[in-house]
Amino acid sequence: TAHDVFSLGCVIAELFGKTVTPTFSYAEMLRYRKERAAFPLEAKLQEIAEPEVREMVRSMLSLDPSMRLSAADYLESRTPSIFPAYFSEFLHQFMAKLLRTSHDEKISIVSAAQDELISKLAGMESEPSESGLIVIANVVTSSLPHLTTPWIKVEALRLLGKFAAHVDDDTRLQRLLPHILSVASDESTVVRAACITAATAVLEPVVEVPAMDIFLFPEYILPAFHNFPDDEDTGVRIAHANCIGSLANAAHTFHRARWDLIAQKNAEHAAEDHGDAESEEDEDEENEHEEMEKMRDDFKRNILSVLIDTNPAVRRAGLHGILRLGTFFGEKLADELLPHIIANLNEKDWELRSAFFDSITNVAICVGQ
Repeated sequence: TAHDVFSLGCVIAELFGKTVTPTFSYAEMLRYRKERAAFPLEAKLQEIAEPEVREMVRSMLSLDPSMRLSAADYLESRTPSIFPAYFSEFLHQFMAKLLRTSHDEKISIVSAAQDELISKLAGMESEPSESGLIVIANVVTSSLPHLTTPWIKVEALRLLGKFAAHVDDDTRLQRLLPHILSVASDESTVVRAACITAATAVLEPVVEVPAMDIFLFPEYILPAFHNFPDDEDTGVRIAHANCIGSLANAAHTFHRARWDLIAQKNAEHAAEDHGDAESEEDEDEENEHEEMEKMRDDFKRNILSVLIDTNPAVRRAGLHGILRLGTFFGEKLADELLPHIIANLNEKDWELRSAFFDSITNVAICVGQ
C-alpha cells in the first residue's frame, strides 16, 4: 500500500543517511502532515549521498499518497541503478521459499540450492562486495544459534566456508568469522571440527586486511583456537592439524598488514614534520621482529602439540601442511621443528612414515642447505 511505501522510504532514508537518527520523530511526522512546506524534508534528503536513492526516497515520502509508486514499480524502474538485477530475477523468489520455515529448514533449502546461489548471485556482479551471497550468508548466520542438531550446524558452517570464496575481505571478517567462531566451544565435537575448517576457509583468502581488523589474530582468533590442540576428540585435533599451516600464513598476512599500516603512518608524520624517519624505521623494524617472534612462539606450541600427538592420524595431518608452515617459519623450521618431524621415521605406522617422505622434500625447500 501507499502507507507501506512511505514507511519503506523512511527506512531507506535512515539506512543511506549520514546519521543514524530516524527520518521522522513523532512530532516531526505530525508537522510534516500538517505543514509540508515548512518542514525541512530536503535537508534530510541531502544527507543521502547517492542521487538515485535520494530521488527515489523523495518520491516515496510524497505527502500525497497518489504520487507514490507501488513497490513493484520502484523495483522495476530502479533496477539496476539501485537494486541489483538479481533482486527481481532470482533472489526475491528464492527468499520467498524461506518464509515460514524453521531455522533447520532454511539451512536445508540453502544447502540444496548452494551451487545455483553461487552461480546466480556471485556471478552476476563484477565486485565481491556486491555479491548477493551476502544476503544468503546473513540467513545462515542468523539461523546458526538456533539450529537443533550438530549435523545441521556442520552444514551451516560448511556453507559459510564455501561462500567465503565469493565475498570481499570485509564481509569475511565482519559478517562471517564472528558467527563461525561463536561455536568454537560447542559441546559437539563435529561442530568444533567444522568450526576450525570454516574459519580457515574464511581467513585463507584474505588479502587486504581492513585497518579495524589488524589485531584480530592476537586478540581474537588465536584465543578462540587455544584449546583445539589439546581437544579430547581426535577429529577436532585432526581438523586443527589440517588447517594449522593455512592459519599460520593467514596470521602472517595480518601481521604484515599491521606493520605496513604503521610504516605508512610514520612516513606521513615524517613528511609533515620534515624530519628524518630513519630512527623510527629502525625501531619499527625491531618491534616488528619481536612481534613476529612472539607469534611464531605461539604457533610453535600448537604445532608441537600436533607433531607429538599420541594419535598418528593427527601427526599425518600436520605433516601434510608442512610446506605452509615452512613459509611461516622459514629457516627457523630446521631449529624449531625438524627434530620432531624426523622422529616420525621411528614410528611403526606405515602411513605416518609415508606422510613423512611426502613432506620431507617440502621441508628441504624451506630450510635450504
